[in-house]
Amino acid sequence: MNRVLYSGLLVLVLALGVSPARAQAERTVTQAGDYGNLRELVSPMHPAGALGSEPVATEEIGHYHVSAFATFEHQPLSGLPGAGFVPVEQRWTGELAAGVGWHERASSGFVLPLVLAQRGESTGLRSRGLSDLALRNKLLLVLPGELGGFGMSLLTQVTLPTGPSRTWVTEGGPSAEARILTELRLMVLSIRGHVGVHLREPRTVFGERLGTELPLGLALQIRPQLFGLDPEARWLMHVHTRATLAILPSFAAAPLSRGFVGGSVRYSRGEFQLFAGAELSTFGPGPGVLGFLGLQYTPENFDADGDGVLDADDFCPSQAEDRDGEVDDDGCPESGAGGGLGEP
Repeated sequence: MNRVLYSGLLVLVLALGVSPARAQAERTVTQAGDYGNLRELVSPMHPAGALGSEPVATEEIGHYHVSAFATFEHQPLSGLPGAGFVPVEQRWTGELAAGVGWHERASSGFVLPLVLAQRGESTGLRSRGLSDLALRNKLLLVLPGELGGFGMSLLTQVTLPTGPSRTWVTEGGPSAEARILTELRLMVLSIRGHVGVHLREPRTVFGERLGTELPLGLALQIRPQLFGLDPEARWLMHVHTRATLAILPSFAAAPLSRGFVGGSVRYSRGEFQLFAGAELSTFGPGPGVLGFLGLQYTPENFDADGDGVLDADDFCPSQAEDRDGEVDDDGCPESGAGGGLGEP
């Protein structure tokens, strides 16, 4: 009887000793599982844009901008199914971006995200490093009127795997995305929307398949003049809602589909613009709170065609003034076919 009792106690002790070790081993395997990228870029393609609110307009020929953004995310992977722990508790990131117009209806740019610091329970988590370089192009399809109207453009983005693994901000391979942007301008009010497709190499994240996705969103840009404020037109306000729905392996699969609401403001002073905003997660995996600050430089004193007439005063910014002694201050060539406004 005693031998049976001692044997039972020994089995119980061994079981209690092995089970935590086994559980820890299983958790470690989970923590070290495939990493994915669920982060949305903050930097807009156009100087008048914002997170979740991209206008259809492209920059004029030769016009460019450069910007730097800093973001803070609290539990950026909260709601991630199957984790059972906090992969990333807090994350500080930055983005360096630039864009330039090279055609009347086309512009290009890039965004280089940086992980400045992060901490969490993921095994081998990298606290800093580069993320994936994003190359962007925008083509204006339908030009809205100066005083309002409907516009449409195509925005494409390709990312290259320049970031190290185990950061939760790299795809681990190239990805491609295309979005149709729409905008309805109503004087001091603009309604913007987007829908597209995001293609990536499928991978498993905590037992769930992360693959092709459908990004979509709706935004409202408001100028304070609507309320009789800001007579110098220095401020812009944005509110938006956006979602990313899984397409494969099944449409709108709940585990990795996600949604957000947010808002931002932009203040312009000369050639500089200051951005500030925040976003909250509404469903699915994503940061409980995201906040960002940005600084942008957009030169005003620019002469795209190099004729000595600044674009702000140039009636023909893509055609050089011919300096023939006839109306040489309007920026348009007067001689030959297609003469400018100053042609007699």
